[in-house]
Amino acid sequence: MATVVLLLLAVGAFLALGMARAPMWAWAAAVGVLTLIGIFAMRWNVVIGGQLFSKSFLGYTTYKMAFATREGLGVAIALLILPFVLLALLVHILPPWPGPSRTLVPGPDQAA
Repeated sequence: MATVVLLLLAVGAFLALGMARAPMWAWAAAVGVLTLIGIFAMRWNVVIGGQLFSKSFLGYTTYKMAFATREGLGVAIALLILPFVLLALLVHILPPWPGPSRTLVPGPDQAA
């Protein structure tokens, strides 16, 4: 948590100092990635670490992540990539930037 706050303060300082946009985007991306890694590490610690000990502390279990199971690494990677694939598909179908008009009726500035 302290690392995220420190990185956000660094980005704020760079904004105050008037840093160029390209390094600013790199810092913002780094802050975002490090924040996601920190969130994932915390959740891993709580979920997997919490399941390693039984409530009665009678035994200790181990966890080995499989690749091709329902809750394995392959499915996790696929779920991580899926939003980007959907975004690329939607951007291809519905481009968010202005482009050539595809209207059937020409506008007043277009020749008939």
